[in-house]
Amino acid sequence: MKCPNCKRLIHPPNENEEFVICPYCIQSTAPVPQDLELDHPPLPQRYSSIQIIAFGLLAFLFCTILYIYLTT
Repeated sequence: MKCPNCKRLIHPPNENEEFVICPYCIQSTAPVPQDLELDHPPLPQRYSSIQIIAFGLLAFLFCTILYIYLTT
């Protein structure tokens, strides 16, 4: 079966499951009612590349400061 969100192949639901969670896009394959109104905009599913770079720089800075603190 293909995920309706990311179109990747995922395992179909077992006989005791109504839907599965796609391991790639972390979205449920359960049907969404059409009359459901969202009272907030949909949240982003993945981090942007800028956020990943910023987090990496913060982690590097933290490790550098910790290394300097522990070795002096």
